Amino acid sequence: MGLKESLKDGLKDLLRKKSDVIENNKEVYRKFLQNLAEQPNHEYLRKLTIEAGEQYYGSLRKDGQATENDRFAINRDINAAVDHKSIL
Repeated sequence: MGLKESLKDGLKDLLRKKSDVIENNKEVYRKFLQNLAEQPNHEYLRKLTIEAGEQYYGSLRKDGQATENDRFAINRDINAAVDHKSIL
């Protein structure tokens, strides 16, 4: 296997791992949203849900950081979960 093929395989592997991280972060965030829907007044759970949302949305970004727009989306997701609307 030449260098080009090795690099191509390495990139595919890296992208697959990144995809796995994103899916895992999404699932964790979704579960926090579901729990918050059941306990909407639990402030510590709300804080953890926000942190999980920032982790998930950040994993979608090149720099790994959630943006201000992501934070608006997190608030929207939380409101939808608490109002028992469809989430993610």
